[in-house]
Amino acid sequence: MFDDDLDSAFGDAARLAELVADTHALAKLYECRRLVIAAAWADAHADPDDRPERAEDSRTSRRTRAENEGFVQPGGAGTPRIAETCPAELGVLQQLSVGSARCLIADALDLRHRLPRLWSRVAAGEVHAWKARQVATRSRQLGSIAAAELDRLVCHQLELVSWARFERILDAAMLHVDPVLYGRRAEESRAHRDVWVGEADRGLRTLIIRACQGDTAVFLAAVNRVADLLADEGDEDPVGARRATAVGILGNPAAALDLLNRHTRQRD
Repeated sequence: MFDDDLDSAFGDAARLAELVADTHALAKLYECRRLVIAAAWADAHADPDDRPERAEDSRTSRRTRAENEGFVQPGGAGTPRIAETCPAELGVLQQLSVGSARCLIADALDLRHRLPRLWSRVAAGEVHAWKARQVATRSRQLGSIAAAELDRLVCHQLELVSWARFERILDAAMLHVDPVLYGRRAEESRAHRDVWVGEADRGLRTLIIRACQGDTAVFLAAVNRVADLLADEGDEDPVGARRATAVGILGNPAAALDLLNRHTRQRD
C-alpha cells in the first residue's frame, strides 16, 4: 500500500523528519483538493438558471428541467443554488453523511464566491482546509460585501499565527465588518450557557462550563487563587490537582471563606 521509504528511513531521525513533513504537506494538499472538487461537484449540479446560457440550451428548456428538480442554497449570500440530491450523491462517493457532504459543499462555495483571496490559497494548497472551512462557516451569515472585507482582513493571517490567536483575529474582524450581526450572535450565544457533568471514570467526573467570558475569567481566577493558597499550606499535589481540589472548596462557600480569610492578612 505504501512505498518502502519508511523501512529505509528506520533509525534515521533526519530521514524520518523529512517523511513526516512530506506526509503532512500531502495531507494538507489533498484536503484542499477535496474542497476544490466539492465546488466542481456543485457546479455540475447547479441550478440551470445560475449557469451561463449556451446557444443550444434555451432558457425555456432550462427552466423546464429546474421545475423537475428542487434546488437549495447551502452557502451564504452570493453563492449558487444546487440540486437537492447533490450532497447525498457526493456523500455516497466520499463515505460522508448527507449533512457532512452538504457542509463541505457549502464551505467550498462560500470560499470560492465570498472569500476569493482565501479560496486562491486553498486552490494552491497553502492552508489547512479545516481552518479555511472554519472561516467560511463562521462568516456565512455576513452579507457579500462584509464577507469580502473579512476576506481581505484575515486571508494572510491564517497560517502566520496559532489557531487560538487566529480565532481572536477572526473575532475582531467579524466585529469590525458587521458589528450589528456580531452583537446579535453574541446575544444568541448567551442562550446556550450551561454546565455539564460527564460520566464517572474511576471516581472522577468532568465538569464543563459554557459561560460568558467575564464569568469564566473570574471563576478561573478564584480557582487559581485557592490552588495557590493550598500550596502555601503544604499541599504537594501538582497544580492541576490543586485546581481540581479548589473547585470543590469553592463549592463550599464556608470552607472557601475560611481559607481566604486565613490569608487576607498576608503582606503579599
